[in-house]
Amino acid sequence: MNPHRLSPRRRALAPSLALAALLASAPAAADCIDDAARYQGVHPHVLRAIAYHESRMKPETVNHNKNSTRDIGLMGINTVHGGELSRYGIGPDRLFDPCVNAYVGAWLLRRKVDKYGATWKAVAAYHSETPQIGEAYMRRIQDVMRRWGLLPAVATAAPKPVPAAAQSSANATSEAMAAAAAVAPVATQAATQNGGGELDALATIR
Repeated sequence: MNPHRLSPRRRALAPSLALAALLASAPAAADCIDDAARYQGVHPHVLRAIAYHESRMKPETVNHNKNSTRDIGLMGINTVHGGELSRYGIGPDRLFDPCVNAYVGAWLLRRKVDKYGATWKAVAAYHSETPQIGEAYMRRIQDVMRRWGLLPAVATAAPKPVPAAAQSSANATSEAMAAAAAVAPVATQAATQNGGGELDALATIR
């Protein structure tokens, strides 16, 4: 079945189905991120960038938050989801398994994509529905992807012409704009706009 067309019920059962498959299958890849992204139909580069930001790809990671919750494992799964996950037989200890964690993270991201569409706002909401907090998180994920060369660099401002060259300012501005365009393609606009922007620089999050 095409993962892009999973029914709402199938997606809702994704954590338990994924866990059952993992327990029954032969040893899988080290982190299962690509498989989890494919299963839930989310962008693997986005999912991997979130994992890197949350844990530096270390499945034993635990971050303690000011609100007394914890972010556990590869994808930084917050304990606020504990009650829901427990209904699928996934307790906190299971989240230290990188494959289980990756599938849960992909499931959570999928829910945000279903809610907000294929937008950076969905990435922001993976961390927080509070706009300022979520957008700051989104920018950190974008920064990771820029460092990996998956998003274009942020364009720098065109240099101001020096007074002595005022008579050729038009030419200088034109050359500066051309140089900026070479470094930061038009796709930069999609990568740097606000949380509601489509993920044009990645073609699609799905």
